[in-house]
Amino acid sequence: SPYPCPVCDLGESTNGETGNVNCTLCGPGRYADEQGLAWCKLCEPGAYFNGTGAANSSVCTECQMGSYAPDPGGFGLCLPCGVATFMSSTGAAECTGCPAGKSVDYEGAISTDECSLCPAGKFAPEGSVCQECGAGQTSSEDRISCPPCQPGTFAPVPGTPQCLGCDPGYSSGELASECSSCSSGLFSSDPG
Repeated sequence: SPYPCPVCDLGESTNGETGNVNCTLCGPGRYADEQGLAWCKLCEPGAYFNGTGAANSSVCTECQMGSYAPDPGGFGLCLPCGVATFMSSTGAAECTGCPAGKSVDYEGAISTDECSLCPAGKFAPEGSVCQECGAGQTSSEDRISCPPCQPGTFAPVPGTPQCLGCDPGYSSGELASECSSCSSGLFSSDPG
């Protein structure tokens, strides 16, 4: 008589194979809470399990604050929130970006309080690292944008903390990275 097809036990599956196949222990991030499963079930996003052969979903552990598991199954681990992001609760499937104008330069932040204002001369869109403003610009007070230097001022290199005034006898237009000498017959006695 033919052999019966195996019925996999709790914590095992056939990995989708049919016929007289071997049962395989569920891998990290997976469990089998019923007998005879073709596929192991996945831990929900925001949770992980780094062992094998799990027989129920209670092994799936929520990610701690400052970390996340974006995909079902969690690949057996939670990932730290990246730079410019944080997570203040457990069981996260994704991290939250720092508010515009602020950033955090290390992984695993757990609070928006860890996001600090970008230095002068830099800006940050929401969830982004601080970036240098271009030459001829400097950062707004809230570090969200880089307005151009006004006529009579300049910013010689990217990331200049503030627009500098032109020397007497020199002038500049908007968005200047340098000042030019005034034309013959014209002068500027005021700085800027």
